Amino acid sequence: MAVGANRRYTSVPDGFRKIVAEEGFASLYKGLTPTLLGLVHVGVQFPLYERTKSWLSRGREEELTAGHLMLAASISKLTASVAAYPHEVVRTKLQVDATSLRVLGDGVARPSELHRAKQVLSQILREEGPRGLYRGLTSNLLRTVPACMLTFTSYELAKRYFGVVASQFKERERMRGVEEAASAARSKAVGGAAVGGAAGVDAGGVALDLDRAALSPPPPPASPIGLPPPHPSAPGAAAPASGRGR
Repeated sequence: MAVGANRRYTSVPDGFRKIVAEEGFASLYKGLTPTLLGLVHVGVQFPLYERTKSWLSRGREEELTAGHLMLAASISKLTASVAAYPHEVVRTKLQVDATSLRVLGDGVARPSELHRAKQVLSQILREEGPRGLYRGLTSNLLRTVPACMLTFTSYELAKRYFGVVASQFKERERMRGVEEAASAARSKAVGGAAVGGAAGVDAGGVALDLDRAALSPPPPPASPIGLPPPHPSAPGAAAPASGRGR
């Protein structure tokens, strides 16, 4: 990798180290101002792309075909490129102009990037006219517009596909949760019925035992000396009583 007439870098770390040592850390940000001005391209492309999609779909973007998406991408990219291409020309000229990047010497002030960009723009307009700001536009569009069409269309179709898959997965999970809740409710109901039936059987058995106890005759009174009393029909049962009367 070569920069300028006499400088060579053997690798990216070597270039990083030499630039910082020879020109200072701030030199790593050369060309930042023109690059930030390039945000105009993004500010035009994406809002126009979304607006074109909305116009083509009439509010139903899920019905857009691949052809509609490619058309929206091409319109937005073409418009943004035409609007921001003068900036690309100026930025490229600044990058390849070795005199704007070279330290002019001890005690010599170096022009700022913004000031240098104004000088380059004035030079282009003076020497080539407004058409000079669009030099190479055709070749740039032949490279960037098809790439943008493929990129945006692939992204939209992939997002739509994975969105459908995610929705189906969420629906299956929801139905599985509903089925599990219904199964748990049925199990709880069957268990409650079984417990209630068992409790009813136990209560019926207790009531039957109480009824039997109420209907059975009371036992005879116990003898004073702890012996079982004689049966009334046994012979001689009343003899002791008559003997005591005498």
